[in-house]
Amino acid sequence: MGSMGSKTASNDSDENPMATRLQRVVPAIEQILQASGAPGASIGVSVRGATVLQLNLGVKDITTKEPPTSDTLYGVASLTKAFTGSAISLLVHDGKLSWDTTVKSLLPEFDTQNPEVTNNATILDLLSHRTGLGMSNQWWYGAQGELLIQPSESMRYFNALPAVAKFRSSYKYSNWNYELLGKIIGNVAGMSYGQFVEQRIFLPLEMTKSTTRASTIQPGDLATPYAALDDGTVCQLNQPEVWDGTVHAAAQAVRTSLNDALKYANGLIQAFKHEDGKETGPETSLKLVQHQLSSIMPRSKPPKPLKGYGLGFSYITLPSAMGFGCNGSFCKTMPTLSAPDGRKVVVRGHGGSMAGYTSTLALIPEEEVAVVVFTNSIGLADPSDWIATLLLEAVLDSPQKHDFVKLAREAAASHVGSTEKIRRQLQEEKANSRQQDPRPLSEYVGVYRNALNGFVIAILEKNGELEIRFQNRESQAWRLWHHNGDTFVWMASRDEQARRARFTYSPANVFKINFKQGSDGRVDGLCWPQEAKVSEELQRFEKAAPALAACPILRSRTELLVCLPAINTMLDQKGGMLATARPSPSPERDSSSSTKHVPPSSAAERRLRTKIDLHIIPVVMLLYLMNFIDRTNIGNAKIAGMDVDLGMVGYDYNMILSAFYIGYIVFELPAIACCKALGPGRFLPATSFLFGVCSIATAFIRTVPQAGAIRFLLGVFEAGMLPGSAYYLSRWYRRAELTFRISLYIVTAPLAGAFGGLLAGAILGLPRIGSVTSWRMIFLVEGIVTMGLALIAMVALTNGPDSARWLTAEEKTFAVARLQSERKVSTGSGASPLVDKMSRRRFVRGILNPVTMSTAVVFLFDAITVQALSFFLPTIVRTIYPKETVVRQQLYTAPPYLVGVVLTLGLSWLSWRMDRRQVFIVASAPLVMVGYAMFLGSTNPRVRYAATFLASSSFTLGALTNAQVSANVVSDTARSAAIGVNSLFAHLGGLVGTWAFLQWDAPHFPIGNGLNLATSSTLLLISLGTLVWMKRDNQARDNRAANLEGAGQPLTAEEAEDLDWKNPAFRWKL
Repeated sequence: MGSMGSKTASNDSDENPMATRLQRVVPAIEQILQASGAPGASIGVSVRGATVLQLNLGVKDITTKEPPTSDTLYGVASLTKAFTGSAISLLVHDGKLSWDTTVKSLLPEFDTQNPEVTNNATILDLLSHRTGLGMSNQWWYGAQGELLIQPSESMRYFNALPAVAKFRSSYKYSNWNYELLGKIIGNVAGMSYGQFVEQRIFLPLEMTKSTTRASTIQPGDLATPYAALDDGTVCQLNQPEVWDGTVHAAAQAVRTSLNDALKYANGLIQAFKHEDGKETGPETSLKLVQHQLSSIMPRSKPPKPLKGYGLGFSYITLPSAMGFGCNGSFCKTMPTLSAPDGRKVVVRGHGGSMAGYTSTLALIPEEEVAVVVFTNSIGLADPSDWIATLLLEAVLDSPQKHDFVKLAREAAASHVGSTEKIRRQLQEEKANSRQQDPRPLSEYVGVYRNALNGFVIAILEKNGELEIRFQNRESQAWRLWHHNGDTFVWMASRDEQARRARFTYSPANVFKINFKQGSDGRVDGLCWPQEAKVSEELQRFEKAAPALAACPILRSRTELLVCLPAINTMLDQKGGMLATARPSPSPERDSSSSTKHVPPSSAAERRLRTKIDLHIIPVVMLLYLMNFIDRTNIGNAKIAGMDVDLGMVGYDYNMILSAFYIGYIVFELPAIACCKALGPGRFLPATSFLFGVCSIATAFIRTVPQAGAIRFLLGVFEAGMLPGSAYYLSRWYRRAELTFRISLYIVTAPLAGAFGGLLAGAILGLPRIGSVTSWRMIFLVEGIVTMGLALIAMVALTNGPDSARWLTAEEKTFAVARLQSERKVSTGSGASPLVDKMSRRRFVRGILNPVTMSTAVVFLFDAITVQALSFFLPTIVRTIYPKETVVRQQLYTAPPYLVGVVLTLGLSWLSWRMDRRQVFIVASAPLVMVGYAMFLGSTNPRVRYAATFLASSSFTLGALTNAQVSANVVSDTARSAAIGVNSLFAHLGGLVGTWAFLQWDAPHFPIGNGLNLATSSTLLLISLGTLVWMKRDNQARDNRAANLEGAGQPLTAEEAEDLDWKNPAFRWKL
């Protein structure tokens, strides 16, 4: 590991002996990093405001091999507490707080297990860790760096912390204390914790890189996090999830750089000297630093040198054993530092370790010394602490020298062996106890809930073994091993814990799960003894009744509503029943509560739905697949030589693409009107046959104008395919079922991209087909396939359930009735007809429907991305991988589309199950935004290729938007119009998309990528605004209905259908 950018204030050893001592320890620092498994580090020493050592060692990212710089950001983990201490000091200086302000006065819900703490705990008690409450990090921090609770829940968890020591009697370090301080800062300052720290600390000190928010970090600025494995190699981890706005932000959220950390350290020293009267310059922005750096809570007893904890800083008086991190857990004795002249030296500092990072900041403010060490690995022991202590030894010229490389290696070996040591401890414990077999594993299975804080543990049986899931999350699953009797352990190897971003030095008790039995001898609870000195009763989880096992924690009225069916099932067995919390919503209204709609699921209906699925969906899928292939195969043909053979220059290719959309847009509404008039069962095969003919004709074109004319006709015949398919399915499926069924054919769009690329590659492998060669074979083969499928569809498809030859009379009646039951309007005149006569008024109502229009605009913006990606992905791939063969470039276009398929099906399935569409439309935008941000922010081929996978999530909106406009109209005529308009707008977007990636903008296409980032961002805002409006309008309609109850005459079914969404009884379907 080489050093990068090493600097000292002077190269003259005689004039600067400290600089010489510091330079001599650089090789030892590199060996410590290697022994500890840290890929990179940024290290600095400042004396009297001047940087005397500045090192950036190793790499910040193993893949790119890019070295860190002094501006590289690191997660500093618990060193964040120093910034929190400074923030509280500022509020005290401002007069908004005092050190003795009680927590209860600031947070009324503060109500701990210890009444003395509840009534008397102050700001100072939280800052100095003297509440005596447990640390219990397992409640909030999980595998993969996931946060297990929300900020809104943290007070309940704090209140449930057990007392592990007397109040103010001893130092008991806990992140939870600083979680409350973050809430207090937010309440008092009127802004978030992160905003306050940035405005009052980072900006005044010109810490321009530092942040608590992921959104402000530029690509490449943040060191990649790693974890050290037993053999000294490392594995990459996810970025820890603690940021401003999450739980424990005030304990862990700061990301900063070496340069910025030195500015903060020197700001503290300058303020310290100013308050001591030894600095006459202008005041720094930091306040009450002397108090912050004092010892509030002693950690040693006389006659030992004073050690303590202040306000986010530890306090160590030398001579003494030195260290701020976890190294003391792995070494029998820590190195002792002292000054050569025997003078008293006080070091203040703090360490930090989180998944992927360690950090240490050490200060000797009286001597104006600051040491900063950051690494990008949760290493074997704590490399940042060893290096900081080594540097302090060099700065002080401590008489007793230590072999820090040897210490680091010993600590690393001890850390590697720590898991095996715990395993031996458990085996010895088992050997010294009476051996007992477990019960049948099924008796342990269930959901267990902590009565004090609501934390959930799920126990499952899988393949003859037990599995534990914390918070019932699959990502937090661990295998349970039998220990003895009803006790199991979930401890995995140290490497597995490291790979899953767990802290790998938890004590044995954390891994134990002790199941408990009730008076009837059955398992009715468990104990997870996180705090070794706390009684098991205070750490007990109760087993939920079987009917409640699948329910979430019942913490709120909303969650209670979700679980009412299960609760009622349980109570019904005992002769009781809970009253529902509110009346059921009417059939016309889609409740805006968070209780999910449960679609009818009788056995007869499931059988009918399956039968419809098997007869209808495969045919529609294949037709739409070929529709999209015949549309987008021009992109594959282009990179196979079509542009050269036809003599395309300038904007010829874009003009050919535009010709298709002109035909499509002009004939969109006439096509859907024709679809309704002929019946979709006839229209879809006929139009498919005609666009197959167009595809074959493209194989024989010779000029650019001919290509434009054929593409125009292709647009005419394809115009009714997308809206016609959605309209056709709406004649067969309920509102909730429709989204997923539409997605089954919509996913053929990304499949067409994947399959089209594979098919094009295979076709191009043929020497010729008759007289047709090269790219022309693509159009010929795919056109023939399209026409063949269209002929099959003419036989297979019917216009609706009432004419389906493959349904019995009873099934036809049932199929029609189940749709009518959902679409009826409250008029007292019965259900609306399934298929009405064409009506101009209803057609216009469908077009002018507010949800239709807003959803169509959303689909327009989405279509810009979808169509641009479809047409230009081969071109993008060619610019990324210019040296690959044409066939291989074709194959590279397939994987991003497959990801789009998975996302489309997944979101649509959730939409079906929840009977919700708008919220998923909102949720679809961020991935696209991230993808195009990656395109704009990087020229790295791998990053840009990865971005295409994220951009492919844009395919999800085809199903969601069509289902949403279909759900928010009443009549069949209005439905056909709404779907047609939605599709029309989509293809207006497609027209824009054809001009998104221009040849002169290659190879990075900043304009095209910027356009798509802008459209996906706008899409997010419009869809979110529509969701809010729909909820508010439904509430307004409810209020008007309540005021007019009993007034006027009921509408006839025909009048209600004419009014459509203007009917007072109509409610928007979310």
